[in-house]
Parts: sequence; C-alpha cells; structure tokens
Amino acid sequence: MKNIKCSCTLRAKLNFSSKIIKKKTRYSDKLLNHIFENDFLKNLDKIKEKGIKSCVNTDEICEVFLTPNMGRGVRAKTFIPEKTNIGCYIGELMHNDRNEEEDIWKYSYHYIFKKYFIDGSSGDSITSFLNHSDKPNVTDTFELHEVNDYEEIHITFYTTCDIQQGEELFIDYGDGYWKYSEKQGIRKDSRQRLITEYFPSYYKIYLEVL
Repeated sequence: MKNIKCSCTLRAKLNFSSKIIKKKTRYSDKLLNHIFENDFLKNLDKIKEKGIKSCVNTDEICEVFLTPNMGRGVRAKTFIPEKTNIGCYIGELMHNDRNEEEDIWKYSYHYIFKKYFIDGSSGDSITSFLNHSDKPNVTDTFELHEVNDYEEIHITFYTTCDIQQGEELFIDYGDGYWKYSEKQGIRKDSRQRLITEYFPSYYKIYLEVL
C-alpha cells in the first residue's frame, strides 16, 4: 500500500477530503463546489456507503507485459471475475499548470480536486500502464482507503466483465485526454501505443531488464 505523494500542504487537503465524506453536511455546497470535481461530489454518498477499504496487491492478479504492437500493457495473471478491484492509480499529486509545462500529461489522471491530477509516470502502480481501448474491460471509481497513518481517496479500477488469464486489460482515457493529445500531434486510434512512442528510452531499458 502506498500513499499519494504530495507536499505537506496538500497532505492536509487530502486529510480534509476524507472528513468531507464522513461529515458532508457540515460544509456548504459553495465550498465543496469550489474545491472538488463534480464527478467526485456526485459520488460522495456512494463512497461513504462503501466504507474504508484497503489497497489490493495488484501484483497478485496482474502483470506488466510487452504487447505485440502497443509497447507495455497490463494483462491478467489469472482468471479475474467481473467487478474485481485490480488496483489503484498511485503517483504524485500535481497542479494542472505543471501538467502542461512538464509534458507529463500522458500519465496524468484526474483527481478529486479541481485543477489537480495524479502523475503516474514513476510507475509506482501497475495501473499506470493500462492501455486505451474504445471497448474497455476496466472502469474507474473513487474509494476511501486506509494507507499507513492516513485515509486517502484513491482512484481504483474494477473489471467490467470476466477477464481470462493472459487477456489484456484496457480503460477508456476519455475525451479530454484525446483532445489534448491532438494538440501534441497524436491522433486517436481504437488502441493507442503509449510507451514505445512517448518514452523510447524507458522502453529500451525495460527490454534490457527482460
């Protein structure tokens, strides 16, 4: 289990977000709408109903592998039933300004705070290697997780159907991702090659390790 990496100031903000879930009525709608994304606010009651959970060990059910034509991807190590939690998206919490300036948008994932995202380029979680498909077999949701001495809102991934051993797992990157990618000269395809096109040096190192 890993914490989301962030500054001390943002750590306090993360702790505040867990309190929001438990005591939503204590805070005004104006304040909540100012701080949080609409997707998160719409799911507050559902998150509370789920209760506090723990991160799963993704390594037990999934693995990173070299796809035939899309660089690295994620596949099932064993049969995975529908509605199985396959892991969290973990990385460093950053502001959107850095998202554009540092060219790390390929691994950015929207988070609960407005104008913030999680940068998963460090590879701290296997889920950062999930490729895109217009017909995904994995979807994302928010959950409150207990990690070390903290409670954090995590982006977690669940299978939407039964996944056979050796089958690749896909998510839908969303319209916002593809709209920005077009500005970078990357055209959308039903499946998008990520690692080999964006990070050839990393890909070479990975091959040498294998």
